[in-house]
Amino acid sequence: MHATATRSDYDLDSPWPRFLDLLDTDPRHALEGLHTFAWKLSEARPPAILRSLDPADRQDRISDLVLSCCSDNFRKLRKYRDVGKPFAAWLTTVLVRQVLDWLRTQRHTEELTDEVGAAEDDPPPNLSDRVVASLHRCLGRMTEKCRLYLACAGDGMKPQEIVLLLRLPDGENKRVSDALRHCMRRLREMLLAEGLDPEEMAND
Repeated sequence: MHATATRSDYDLDSPWPRFLDLLDTDPRHALEGLHTFAWKLSEARPPAILRSLDPADRQDRISDLVLSCCSDNFRKLRKYRDVGKPFAAWLTTVLVRQVLDWLRTQRHTEELTDEVGAAEDDPPPNLSDRVVASLHRCLGRMTEKCRLYLACAGDGMKPQEIVLLLRLPDGENKRVSDALRHCMRRLREMLLAEGLDPEEMAND
């Protein structure tokens, strides 16, 4: 008989939620556990890139996340390794990458990233269609790593937090910090080449 789920089963700071032990013995409850965990994560600690979507798209992205993790007998989920860091950090990384891929294919008309500043709870500024299109063109020419780093920066993350989120080796803080500065500088150069001044955009 399957034990009743407890609060600790969905602890966002746990490196190993209990449903991970059920992939082979009780896959139905493993799927239910993953589904509940993913929704709790999206409500309690949604990354900025997810908060930028409308509610319907947000729900679709969480559903896609769960489906991608449980397909092929939990193939993607089985790649997770407990290294003492929260499982939620790994799942958030998967989610951010999937949302970036979806935005790239959909050519979404909302702002793709909170750019280089920390994410705020206030409504995003009203950007013209030209500015939005330019942002998408610039971000589309950047590497996946840069898009991911900028999305993390837009969520207010510091380099050491990005290292934790992406499960990078300890001591990578400076390398991530340098890479993030490079990505921010590159985005600014691209926007200037498009005839846009990032500083003026931030003050509008």
